[in-house]
Amino acid sequence: MTYVTHASVFKYGGNIFLCLLLFPLIVPPFFIIYYVIAAHKDTVRLEGDTVYLESGVFSKKQDEISLLGIRAIEVSQSLNGRIWNYGDIRFAGVGHFQAYFHDVKHPQELKNAMAAYRVKKEDIKAEVLDL
Repeated sequence: MTYVTHASVFKYGGNIFLCLLLFPLIVPPFFIIYYVIAAHKDTVRLEGDTVYLESGVFSKKQDEISLLGIRAIEVSQSLNGRIWNYGDIRFAGVGHFQAYFHDVKHPQELKNAMAAYRVKKEDIKAEVLDL
């Protein structure tokens, strides 16, 4: 008759208990750091008549769009997005140009600021034409 046995799991009980105790203290900060960096990798900035779209942490992609070249701005928000005030924004421009940005903070305020600037520009053009 052959008898085979293995080491008891309880032999490592102290180490397992220590790992279970430290796991919630060590691992979550790595996820928090990852999500903070991921949240700050995309930036939409409105300066004057130009919209700057920047994305990336280590490698950067930057686009400049003239506000006058944007024909449509679409904002979509989920229920969570409406509660926490974030959403997706899409710019459609002249030709086949489209730019998407996901999970932008205050997307409706950005759209309203861009619309207000465009109305202001149109009023200035109308005044110049009336002269």
